Amino acid sequence: QTSVLHMATLMRNSVIAARLLLVRPADALRPDSRGLTPVDLLDDSTAPELAAAFGRALSDPSVACLLPPSAGALLYRAARRGAAGVLRMVLAVCPEAVDERDGSRDDCTPLYAACGRGAIAAAMELIAAGASPLRECANATCTPLCAAARLGRPELVETMLRACGPAEAESARRWISRSLWQCAQRGDADTSRLLLEAGADPNSCGPD
Repeated sequence: QTSVLHMATLMRNSVIAARLLLVRPADALRPDSRGLTPVDLLDDSTAPELAAAFGRALSDPSVACLLPPSAGALLYRAARRGAAGVLRMVLAVCPEAVDERDGSRDDCTPLYAACGRGAIAAAMELIAAGASPLRECANATCTPLCAAARLGRPELVETMLRACGPAEAESARRWISRSLWQCAQRGDADTSRLLLEAGADPNSCGPD
């Protein structure tokens, strides 16, 4: 079943959606029969007035206290569709959710999802909010840094390398070397150079 707010959001009817959110702001987080909330229907093409109405709804104290349990999943889905504005909106209310895994089968972070889909703007938004390029998926086989290396976007890899803190040095060496192996497979000279300069092991044997 789909609510009126879902339909108004889907049809980009800012006036109706804003009025509904003013009366019942918590409906911004109410899922439909597919498990999607009205927030999940927003993207970077959403009109500013509609985005602003949702931003006010999420900031409402009665809604902000409901957001943490679902924030990670909202961020993950927004990252997958490259919705940088939605990421910014949710993180403004619940910044601690930036590195939460989504709880699905792959159980990965929003930053991994953004990199996996080639959503550069969304990835940059998450890194700026403090997302870790080295946060492993639940199966410990990949990180956002590896996904960015596979993507072949050296500017994103460079930003991620700068975001790796001193406390992550040991983990960084492991994942930088694994990322180099992936770049070598693709013949990506520019990204490989960045990883080597960051300390990647040229004799890395790739995934365990």
